[in-house]
Amino acid sequence: TKAGGWRHVEWTARTVPDENRVYAVVRDVTDRNALAEALADGEARYRTLVHNLPNSAVATFDHDLRFTFAAGEALRPARLQRDVIGRTLAEATPEHATELAPRYRAALGGHAQSFEFTAFNQRDYWVQLTPLRDGDGAIAGGMMLTQEITPLKQAERGLADAEERFRTAFEQAPIGMG
Repeated sequence: TKAGGWRHVEWTARTVPDENRVYAVVRDVTDRNALAEALADGEARYRTLVHNLPNSAVATFDHDLRFTFAAGEALRPARLQRDVIGRTLAEATPEHATELAPRYRAALGGHAQSFEFTAFNQRDYWVQLTPLRDGDGAIAGGMMLTQEITPLKQAERGLADAEERFRTAFEQAPIGMG
């Protein structure tokens, strides 16, 4: 540019041999390229976030309960890796499909929900299912957010056991306690 800056341009040219001419059009694509780069940066940040949430996972699904996206640490222990994409809930988790399908369908009906779930691997998960809406507000699919809470649940059970032992010892002691 006259000011010393740079602009990105896109050229299109066509030769016309009969006229010994070349017709060319040049288009400034600087803004388009900047938007594409910003979109790519945002996508990279999003993927980094989703893939690195500790003990968590994110998945999206369509109206056929077919997974369209899945990422996160919590997929590994549940044996749900990237191959879950394109598979239905029944194909991905046949052991729990009957129990989970009504919850997934409720999210597709607009009813977000949260619940705890113990999977076949005896790990405990907190699960949140929410509808995904398109630009017009229509429900285009659903999203599942999950976090493994096995250590928390084990700690809760340990605390409850310790309290029960204390209560038993206190109530059944042969001598008075204070």
